[in-house]
Amino acid sequence: MLTIQEVYTAAQKHPVNPLAVAVQTYHETGNYQHYRDWNIGGIKCTGSWVRKGRKCWNGKTEEYYGEGYASVSAGFRSYDSLEDFFADYADLIARLYPKCRDNLDNVFAYFAGLHGKWATDPAYFKSLVRLLLQLAPDLVEFWDPGAELEEALKRGTLEKWQEDEVRKYDLTPFPRGGEKDVASGDSVGRVAVPADGSSNLYVGDDLQKRLSENFIAREFVCPDCGRAIVDPKLVENLQILRNELKSRIIVTSGYRCKVYNEIVEGVEDSQHLLGKAADIVVEGWPSDWVLMIIRLMVRHGIIYCGYAYKISDTAVHFDVREPESIVVTKWRGIGNGKAKSG
Repeated sequence: MLTIQEVYTAAQKHPVNPLAVAVQTYHETGNYQHYRDWNIGGIKCTGSWVRKGRKCWNGKTEEYYGEGYASVSAGFRSYDSLEDFFADYADLIARLYPKCRDNLDNVFAYFAGLHGKWATDPAYFKSLVRLLLQLAPDLVEFWDPGAELEEALKRGTLEKWQEDEVRKYDLTPFPRGGEKDVASGDSVGRVAVPADGSSNLYVGDDLQKRLSENFIAREFVCPDCGRAIVDPKLVENLQILRNELKSRIIVTSGYRCKVYNEIVEGVEDSQHLLGKAADIVVEGWPSDWVLMIIRLMVRHGIIYCGYAYKISDTAVHFDVREPESIVVTKWRGIGNGKAKSG
């Protein structure tokens, strides 16, 4: 599975804005959980692509049609490698996205160039800005978003509503001595919290709140709406699991709003919608071993887990749904629960 750091590094070799592209592809793939054939930008198939002898594949995508979102089938380009993807992406930017091409050194202007053209989503610019201010501290050592905004305005590249959207956030330069992961010492980074507190809601506190020794609210944020709704029981038991395995747990999917749950084809009653579920990767541990340990810990009353199942060789779904659920009964009785997405 790709990481945003790998994508950011690869993007630096091409005539694009690496920070912007890392955030954009993170958004398009849901933290690189949902992509195929190295197409991490959702680039559609075209006749010219096929005439070059290149391959495509069909898949579902969410499109906005003026009155709302709809799930439609579409063709997408296949790539042979990440490098192959970036070569094509950079070519598209150079030919079809002049505002991006002419502002490779300014991430806000770059996003403005993508808005309304790369995607039909009217909230595309807003979503990219939110993710940018959430993820940038993990990618760059120093950045002054306020100065970059002023430069974008000086160039006349932003509309007034776009400027207003950026100004919702704390634009203080960083690093600012952010929080640290207690066990690993890794920088947790800054969370994108609007200054007016109008969005990015977390039940009980803001996204910077440390929920346990090793988890903060930001780790459970929905990539689409920016909210983090987390059941305390979920964090409590993930912390117990982390302590037992003595390894960092990476949350690849926490809270999901309804729109994002549909995008990732989650089940209608997904526990992610309630803040009761997390898809996790335990560093250094294959998912089969993690599942086995979870079951043993549940059996001995060390942790509570309503349902857990293998997503991939490294990822596991973990939720704390109510014990009265028939899913809990079946999982504990049968032992090899498997679902589309809980």
